[in-house]
Amino acid sequence: MPFETERIVATKAVVKACRLCETVRSSLSSEGSILKKDSTPVTVADFGSQALINLELMSSFNYPVMAEEESSDL
Repeated sequence: MPFETERIVATKAVVKACRLCETVRSSLSSEGSILKKDSTPVTVADFGSQALINLELMSSFNYPVMAEEESSDL
């Protein structure tokens, strides 16, 4: 199957990101988010899951990733 290795790595990265999000969700209050310039909320889980997925893809394939959250929003 074409891109089988990529599918496996991406799936594992998403599972790790989901676990991170669940951990964050269970330990933070609803006040644990900030508003971005466009007035949409973002949480530490958003930043963390994005960073985790980017790290997995970069370390496995050296693929550049365009993502939604900017570190300047932190």
